[in-house]
Amino acid sequence: MKIRHRILLGFLSILTIFSILGLYVYFVWRQISQDVSALDTLFEFTAQHAISDIDAILHMELNLEQTSQALDQLSQGLPEVDDCLMQCFERFDANFVIIQTSIDEQMEFAASENNYEHLAHLESNLNAIEQLETEHKYLESHALEMMQLTRQGDLDDARSLYFQGIAPLMEVMLADLAVIETYIKAETNESITDFDNVLHEVDENISHIEGIVLTAYGGGIFFVILISLLISRAFAAPLAQLEKAAEAVEDESFEPDSLSIVTKRNDELGHLARVFVHMAQAILERVQKLKNQVLSLNIEIDRTKQKAQVAEITESDFFKDLENKAKEMRRKKRSS
Repeated sequence: MKIRHRILLGFLSILTIFSILGLYVYFVWRQISQDVSALDTLFEFTAQHAISDIDAILHMELNLEQTSQALDQLSQGLPEVDDCLMQCFERFDANFVIIQTSIDEQMEFAASENNYEHLAHLESNLNAIEQLETEHKYLESHALEMMQLTRQGDLDDARSLYFQGIAPLMEVMLADLAVIETYIKAETNESITDFDNVLHEVDENISHIEGIVLTAYGGGIFFVILISLLISRAFAAPLAQLEKAAEAVEDESFEPDSLSIVTKRNDELGHLARVFVHMAQAILERVQKLKNQVLSLNIEIDRTKQKAQVAEITESDFFKDLENKAKEMRRKKRSS
């Protein structure tokens, strides 16, 4: 495998690991965003309806107290409270519509969230509200009858109707309002519990992401160091062998087998080693050839020097004089 391919593969591996971790963090963070959005929706929805419902219940209780006071005055023969009674009935009905609408919206929301337990509680609360509506219709009917008796001057019958029919009914209605208020508070507490659960899940996901990020950071550093060490180990040893081979060429002690492992590689270092071996062999052959040429040249120079020295001796006056004397002695010897 080519060196650049190995390096590219290493970086691609690092990029792949971090991409997978990035995608995982993205999906977890997306889940956190959805949980936070649901948490915000739940909190806003719960707070809005809880405040609205409790406020309506308090107004209904106040209306019942005002109705009780007006009926008590009516039982004493004061017909001028008729308008006050009618206003109390209208305000009670308006608050009743507010609670009923709120419960319908909460049931729709619970159904969309598949929260069947909450839906069952809301249905019980709705039944209590409908029961209260029926009781309020009876109250309104009895109050109108009592107003009619008062106008007719039948105060005894009006008082009897008040104490035997209306007053007990109003006590029942107040008790029902207390039960409904308890239901609303229980639903509010349950929503707060759901809120806390979602918040806990968000905290866990955030902690999980923090752990993933720290792990990815540490793992990334470790993986980068590991890749660096592997790349360094893969290239440092062959480069060291090439350095020693270059020193051996300089010392004229290079052996081609010293790079046999590197030359078997299929990457750029293997190609470089094979070229280096070929070049080193060519250099050593040329150096040996030059040495032989220098040796031959030295021998030729020595012979030339010898000839020059002989010529110098034979051409000197002393050598010529000796040569003449030798010739004269040979001539005398032949003549005698």
